[in-house]
Amino acid sequence: MELTPGFKQTDMGPIPEDWRSSPLAELLKEHPTYGINAPASDLDPTLPAYLRITDIQADGRLSNVGRVSVNHPSWKQYVLNHNDIVVARTGASVGKSYIYDIVDGELVFAGFLIKLSVNGVRLNPRFLFYYMQTSSYWKWVELMSMRSGQPGINGQEYATLLLPLPSQNEQQAIAEVLGDVDALLDAQDRQIAKARNVKHATMQALLSGSTRLPGFSEPWPIVKLASVVDFQVGRTPSRRVSHYWGKGHPWLTISDFGTKRIAQSAEQITDDGTRGMSLVPAGTLMMSFKLSIGKVAFAGVDLYTNEAICSFMNPRASPEFLYQKLQMLDLSVFGKRAVMGFTLNNESLREIELPLPTFPEQEAIAEVLSEMDAEIDALVAVRDKTAALKTGLMQQLLTGRTRLPGFGPTA
Repeated sequence: MELTPGFKQTDMGPIPEDWRSSPLAELLKEHPTYGINAPASDLDPTLPAYLRITDIQADGRLSNVGRVSVNHPSWKQYVLNHNDIVVARTGASVGKSYIYDIVDGELVFAGFLIKLSVNGVRLNPRFLFYYMQTSSYWKWVELMSMRSGQPGINGQEYATLLLPLPSQNEQQAIAEVLGDVDALLDAQDRQIAKARNVKHATMQALLSGSTRLPGFSEPWPIVKLASVVDFQVGRTPSRRVSHYWGKGHPWLTISDFGTKRIAQSAEQITDDGTRGMSLVPAGTLMMSFKLSIGKVAFAGVDLYTNEAICSFMNPRASPEFLYQKLQMLDLSVFGKRAVMGFTLNNESLREIELPLPTFPEQEAIAEVLSEMDAEIDALVAVRDKTAALKTGLMQQLLTGRTRLPGFGPTA
C-alpha cells in the first residue's frame, strides 16, 4: 500500500514524517499503578470520593450519579494528582479513561483502574487522554484485551501502547483545540439541563392543576386510565423458532425506550414471527408496565412489542397529554412488589387513576409541553453535532491527517 506523501510507516501505522512513535512506558513518571481494593461507603464530605469504573462516563467525564466515598487506612496512597489518567483494566468497559482535574475534588481510584502518571516534559497528558478516545486506540484495546480470551489489559500491557508523538508545542495546540470543543460541549450540556429543569417545573405546575392556562377553570375529575384508552399487550415469539427472528419488523423491549418516538429496536421479528401478534400503529402511545414501569414513548413506525409493554389503543383523551401526565404519576402505588421491582398486570393497569381536564385543556397543556420537548430535542441535536465534530477532529488531529496552522512540513 502506497504511503501518503509526508508520512512514514511505523509499527503503529503511518504517521507524519516529523512525528515519532513511542511506547507509553517511556513517557510515564512511574510504572502504571493499580488502585485500592476497599469497600465503598456512603458519600461523606469529610472523606475522599471513590472513583470506580462506573463513575466514568463513555466520553471520559466524571459522572455525578451514585457517587460514594472510601474510608480505608491506606486511602492516601491512592489519591489522584492533577492530570493523572486512570484507565479501566477489566470487564466490558476495559480501555475507558478519565483524566483527573482538581476541580473534581479529592479522588481515590479503585482496584479495577490503573493510574498513568505522565511525564509532562515529553507527553502532554491531555494529548494522551484525547488519543484514548480515537478509533486507533480502541482498535488496540480490542486486540490487546482479547488475547487472554476475556476483556482485560494489565498495567504492563498498557505500558506497551504505541503513541504517535508530535512536538510538545503541537501536542499542546491539539489539546487546546479539543479542550475548547469540550468546553463547548459542557456549555451545551448545561443549557440542556437548564431547559429540562424548566420543563420539569412547568410539568409539575400544569399537570397538577396548581397553575392553569388562560381560559380554563373547570375542576378536574379523577378518572381511571381504562376509561380513556384500551390496552393492548405485546408478546415474545418463541425463541426456539429461529425463523421468527431476523430482519423484518421492529420488536420493542423496555431497553429500547429512551426517546419520545421510537423507530428502531435492538431486535426484529420476521413476518412469521408476527403471526398471532397485534400491530402497534405508528403514533400509538406505549408504556412499560413490568419491572421498570412507567416508561412512555410513541411508536415512531408500525411495530410490535413484548409482554412488558402495553399500547394505548382507541384513545378518548389526548395522547400527548397522557404522555406528559403519566411521567408524573407514581405508578408503583397501583402495582405489586416483584422479585426485581414493581410490576403491573391487566387488572392493576385498569386501576390507574389520574386527574383529567377537559379535552381542550388537555390539548393546550400538551401543546405547551410538546413545544418545550421540541426545544430540548433541538438543543440535544446541536450537542450531538458538536460531539460528532469532536470525534472527527480527534481522529484527524491525533493521527496527523490534519495539521493545525504553524505545524507540518511546510510550516
